[in-house]
Amino acid sequence: MKTKRILKFYYSKEDDILSGFVPSKRIKEAIEINNLITISFDKNMGFRGFEIFNASQFFSALNSKVDAAFLSSLKSVEAYLADLSGNLFIAIVLVSKDNISIQQPLPLVNTKNFESPLIASVS
Repeated sequence: MKTKRILKFYYSKEDDILSGFVPSKRIKEAIEINNLITISFDKNMGFRGFEIFNASQFFSALNSKVDAAFLSSLKSVEAYLADLSGNLFIAIVLVSKDNISIQQPLPLVNTKNFESPLIASVS
């Protein structure tokens, strides 16, 4: 089942970081998917947000319309989520003030077998 989340967001042009998060939800855990993407979860491994480093390069890899100016002109950021047997599919939708919409999938996240690095380090 696909779920839509409207996210609060912040783009730092200076640092080229795009952050999106579900308002008023507590973050319990963050998973670094790779050196560009971190996904945040609540205590039940429910999606709570993301952070994308080098965001203009990340989004422009598949869509040449996206650059720092586009990210600076965002009107809204949405996340579409689907869980299949503990595998979380995430698609980020960016909408500019000019109503240009860009959809970008993120790498698949396996939440079923995830163990916190903090807990794993003391085991």
